[in-house]
Amino acid sequence: MESLGHSPEGTISLESFQQYLTDSEIAGILSSVKVDVVILGEMLEMVYEDLERQGESMTFERMIEFMLNGRGSNTATVRDIKELLRMVQSC
Repeated sequence: MESLGHSPEGTISLESFQQYLTDSEIAGILSSVKVDVVILGEMLEMVYEDLERQGESMTFERMIEFMLNGRGSNTATVRDIKELLRMVQSC
């Protein structure tokens, strides 16, 4: 994060997050842990809209959690289904 000019303690804008996903080094790291970078990128706007509705922002910790939850090998949990239903209802 620091080498890309971003403080890990600050908030991360949608544009910055999108830039991170297009960085070849970051995309390579994400791919190596089985994160689907394309799907992650397609979900960003919806995630940021949801954060805005809740009065929250994207933090470094939240970004890492979001990325790792985007692994295709993850099993869906009841919490995931609940979150999906909440997002569908808000749409």
